[in-house]
Amino acid sequence: MGSEKLSKRDVWTYGIGELPIALLSVTISSYIQYYYTDVIGLSVALAGTIVMICRVIEVAASPITGILVDRTNTKYGKARPFLRYTFLPTGIFFFLTFTQPGFAGKSGWYYLLTYALFCVAYNVFVASYIALFSCITRNPDERLRLNQSSVILYSFGNVAMALLLQPLVKQFGKGDEQHGFMTVAAIFSVITVICLYICYRFSHERATSSEEKQRISLKEGFGAAVKNRQWLILCFIRCMSCMTWQMRNQGAVYYAKYYLEVPDYSGYMLTGIMLSSVLVGFLITPLARRIGNRNCIVFGFAMNILVTVGFYLAGKSIVGLCICSFLSGIGTNLGTTLFPVICAGQIDETERQTGVRPQGIMTSFINVSNGAGSVLSALVITLSLSVSHYTTQGPVTDTMIGGIRFIFIVLPVIFAAITMVAALYLHDDRVHRRKRILGHEF
Repeated sequence: MGSEKLSKRDVWTYGIGELPIALLSVTISSYIQYYYTDVIGLSVALAGTIVMICRVIEVAASPITGILVDRTNTKYGKARPFLRYTFLPTGIFFFLTFTQPGFAGKSGWYYLLTYALFCVAYNVFVASYIALFSCITRNPDERLRLNQSSVILYSFGNVAMALLLQPLVKQFGKGDEQHGFMTVAAIFSVITVICLYICYRFSHERATSSEEKQRISLKEGFGAAVKNRQWLILCFIRCMSCMTWQMRNQGAVYYAKYYLEVPDYSGYMLTGIMLSSVLVGFLITPLARRIGNRNCIVFGFAMNILVTVGFYLAGKSIVGLCICSFLSGIGTNLGTTLFPVICAGQIDETERQTGVRPQGIMTSFINVSNGAGSVLSALVITLSLSVSHYTTQGPVTDTMIGGIRFIFIVLPVIFAAITMVAALYLHDDRVHRRKRILGHEF
């Protein structure tokens, strides 16, 4: 059960969950540190501490959710109950994260609390949403369709964020960035609640088995998962790919403001990155069928490394930087959009090997790996800014510019190279697909 063809409604009502995930995750990953330091006026050390604490909370929320998914068996399914109770809190706490009430001051406690609550609600939703992917179908081709809808809608969310966030902040803020961010956060929050409700209401879990109807313990589920070496490699790749993406996106904001000396350029550069995701969304399914999931990752991050030369040569040319951002985005998206498909395949493989299907644990730990990448990114960025004596108050120094360029240009190359090498240790899924067709694995 769960291998039948999915309807268009099945495909797109699941995929619509990616639209608000894009709006929220990209806004947070690209602007939260800037919002705290340059808009609210918190010190770099305090802002970095808040971000790191909250990303540790993210890391903790995902596996707990995954464990609960594996132990849940209700009329709504295994993953959908968690979507039901988190879509509204996710929107509310996102809005509060970008508000500055009079009593908050600059002590940091209010910002820590609101961001932490958002991280809990958001990551419970995302962990259960990712687990839902493997619950909808077992058919590899249908999973590619499901993933394609997710990628396309995530891409449109990315593009909307890149094109609209800075202009909307200016329009609504009218010189007051904090008010502008708060208004945009309110708009994004309403979109989030509507889209996540649709995803919860109209998605259905079809991929069931006798094991899935049982409550899998943490020991049993995690024990089965760690026996799958390919899944462990995938977790590591997810962490490194997140760091590559975070360095480039967060670095773009500082790079545009202090090196290019035109803050609006960050929006153009991020737009280039996001527009590429739309193109990849339409191409990824036929490309994956042709060259395989693993090779998409290798090719994507190899391309990312090569494009960095273009960033260096472009200097302060906005046209050159936008072209490089677009090409960099193609590489990053080629390397990351197939993670749900690969993970779902490894869940199936774990069930074949052990008789246990720990989909909650396996999908949530992929998300944990992403969260770990975020934590490490925040640490590395904070250290890099501190070492370069970054400050919003004093003059812009050569050391400060050097630190920002190091974040934006050098660090993404390092983490992209590590990701590419690790991906070479994944099995070529085309070989395994041919074996399944010949009946060697059933």
